[in-house]
Amino acid sequence: MKFVDCFLYITYRFAHNKLKKNESDAKWSAFLHTGVYFAIFLITFICIIGIIVDNPISVFLKRQSFLLWMLLFILSPVLLSLRYYRFSGITSIEQSYLSLKKTQQNIINILIYITMITLPILCFVAYRLYVIGHLQWW
Repeated sequence: MKFVDCFLYITYRFAHNKLKKNESDAKWSAFLHTGVYFAIFLITFICIIGIIVDNPISVFLKRQSFLLWMLLFILSPVLLSLRYYRFSGITSIEQSYLSLKKTQQNIINILIYITMITLPILCFVAYRLYVIGHLQWW
């Protein structure tokens, strides 16, 4: 959960500092962005597990892919909202992030940027291999 916290904070910081959004808009944007990546992670995880061994959730994804995609993209922000809107806020995440050493912050930043780039690509590949059976998109 610490990685998701840092993911949310870095997205919040980008929206607040670089895009000049106010705090509530930046928090909302960061929350939605984190929710999208959380849903993409879940879909990738389900597809990879489905490639390894068929299970009921993976089979459901194969048969009703649109329904599961929509459920995950709706439920993941709901699950994240329990943590980030109900129990903790940005300030506690910011304090824990800023308490890290500069090298640790840089490592976390690099890992998060790598995740932002590779997770959608990995989701595309895993989904195409599991649900469709090949990587062609035409």
